[in-house]
Amino acid sequence: TEEGSPDCVPLEPTEVVSEPFASFDRTRVVFPFSPHIAGIVPGSFTGTVRLINRHSALAGGVEPDTDTLPTANSIIEPAIVSFAPSTASLGQYVDISGGGFIGVRPGESDAMLATTTIELSGTFTPAGEEPIAADLSLVPEFVRGQMVRYVVNEEDDLGQSIDLRKVAGSFTGTATPQVQFGQDTVTGTAKTITLGIGHVRQVVWLRFMPTYVESLRHFGVRGLDSRIRDRVFEVARRDYGGVNMDFRATKPDDFALYSIVEIGGPDPNGMGLMGYDNTPGKDDGNLRLHDKIGGVNAITQLDGYPGYGGVFVESLFAFSIHPGSLAQSVEGADPLFDLLFDTFRPDLEGNPVAASELNSLPELNDSESCPATDRPTQVACAARVLGSLIGTTTSHEIGHSLGLADPGGSAFHNTGDWPNALMDSGHARSFKERAELGGEGPGAFCQISYDYLRLILPTSEPDPMPVRQDCY
Repeated sequence: TEEGSPDCVPLEPTEVVSEPFASFDRTRVVFPFSPHIAGIVPGSFTGTVRLINRHSALAGGVEPDTDTLPTANSIIEPAIVSFAPSTASLGQYVDISGGGFIGVRPGESDAMLATTTIELSGTFTPAGEEPIAADLSLVPEFVRGQMVRYVVNEEDDLGQSIDLRKVAGSFTGTATPQVQFGQDTVTGTAKTITLGIGHVRQVVWLRFMPTYVESLRHFGVRGLDSRIRDRVFEVARRDYGGVNMDFRATKPDDFALYSIVEIGGPDPNGMGLMGYDNTPGKDDGNLRLHDKIGGVNAITQLDGYPGYGGVFVESLFAFSIHPGSLAQSVEGADPLFDLLFDTFRPDLEGNPVAASELNSLPELNDSESCPATDRPTQVACAARVLGSLIGTTTSHEIGHSLGLADPGGSAFHNTGDWPNALMDSGHARSFKERAELGGEGPGAFCQISYDYLRLILPTSEPDPMPVRQDCY
């Protein structure tokens, strides 16, 4: 019965999918009050409900059901309760909570074209400037009746109204939900909101692969996995200090646009590369935001470049004077590498790190005591140095994916050999610099590269380095 009408319209039976109220619960189910049951126009529904448990053919195809039970439901207009988070940037999800939302989940279809849109009306105030009128339509992704997710993007009304890569600010006004189903459209009550738009942020998922763990066994430091990972994150966050970067240990669920760096074991290209950015072309301005440094990229193969990308931990054995079958020694091989790792290497009859040793390790804030002579410090040095090697390689490859080196130009590395320059070519970066040993390192971005990073990924944080060298 539509609101305000005395007429009760008969409806055809409708099937909707239900699910357990809680995992493994066999006593209660929940189901959405689908618009296919009685539409979306406000009113009341009086009818019956029956649960059918459909088994697959493997279970005999039986369909036990329950008794028919009476039900009465009110159909009301959609409503918004909240926006979260309160500030979002390009590529980030904004969860809009409320009720009465309809839509089609990804991968599904609906001939009735059920949709939910959010109409914003108010003002947008760019940081440090005067407010401007803003009337925008947002098309969120349907999650469930109580939530839709909007991705801050450059294609819709919001992205066309302001430059989301350069402008930050705040929208203040009202958000009004509107649902459409077939020929019917229902508008809900306006909700007063404030939504901040932050500077563009690059989220990076550092994905440690199973082959990385296996390569740690060759070093004899499998037990130091967590310490090594912690050091990798520490190095990456330090290298990009003052830049709007966000490094994650798990797959992001709050951003639709994020980059991936796969940290693995051997180089699948068979070239002994320590790292390789296999993203296509030179992304000047970091326009993509969703690069994947890892896996295989057919586009780069077509251009004649190696197809597999990532950070390849096993190739670091190239710094050994005696890498054995694990790598081909390079011109920059250093006896310090062997002083650090020979004592643990199984292929040299070393003594791998045991789990029982982890509780007695000293905390190292630098590498001045490395290499060491006592076992606990040797173990701590191995974790710190290997984490530094992986971390600086990771920072270097991410730099490539962001458009470095030579912003706006065609070069992929700095010109020449500069001391402690992160974007120097591989042969110009010594083992000591990468490992932060003997007074060398850490590698850092030169001034022109750092200024570029601050331009494309701005933040209010200061540069952690008081002085940077000019590598051009």
